[in-house]
Amino acid sequence: MPKARIVIAPGKIFDNDFYTQMLGTKIMYNDVFYDILLGANVFMDDDDINPLLYAFSPDGDGYGDVLSFCSQAVRNYILKGFQITDARGNIIASGKADTFNPKSYAVDSHLLTFVDDVWDGRDNNNLRYIYPDGKYYLTVFAVSAYNGSSVQSHTIPFYIDTQKPKITNVSVHGNKLSISASDNLAIQSVGVYNNETYDELVLFGSMTATSNVTVEFDITGVTGFIYIELIDYAMNLYTVRVSV
Repeated sequence: MPKARIVIAPGKIFDNDFYTQMLGTKIMYNDVFYDILLGANVFMDDDDINPLLYAFSPDGDGYGDVLSFCSQAVRNYILKGFQITDARGNIIASGKADTFNPKSYAVDSHLLTFVDDVWDGRDNNNLRYIYPDGKYYLTVFAVSAYNGSSVQSHTIPFYIDTQKPKITNVSVHGNKLSISASDNLAIQSVGVYNNETYDELVLFGSMTATSNVTVEFDITGVTGFIYIELIDYAMNLYTVRVSV
């Protein structure tokens, strides 16, 4: 996995006291958790965020298990709480908070992003139950930290997606390895490697990512076997080993 990035998303939430509407999650790399933004390709060094790809996968694998609210603010503010609703409008989870977040400032030409973990996909009444795949809505409540301000709210749709991407076809013609893959939402990357000298990665940016892809790799000099690894935008990983 790459070093996690924090990037800037365009747009505003609430009123002019805030810059962005962003959701995030966490990934584990070398036994350390990193915050990343949903809707962005974690491998790509760009600022593209696609809210249509906001998805996390609370399956306990260490990749994308927690939903986070990420903010960049022009004023100090206090996060007061949140609620999660399902597609029918039922409130299925909620939480109160009194978290002070200072206004964002620039670090290495990027605005600092503050991250608040809000939900792990579980039922408040039974932590052994994880809600099924589907569309949900996060509503956050916040107030600017100055006298006379009132509580504001904003709702952001997202998906629970625990379905791993699939390989639909693998073929080898001479030195060319062709891979076709599919996902219920969108594929972030297709990689091939053999733990020795060969390591190649094809990326699909968040604004052009699709649910079906076909990629080709030059495997000249590679013998024996190779690993194929797919990652989707909910951080579901699927790895297989094939002979070449």
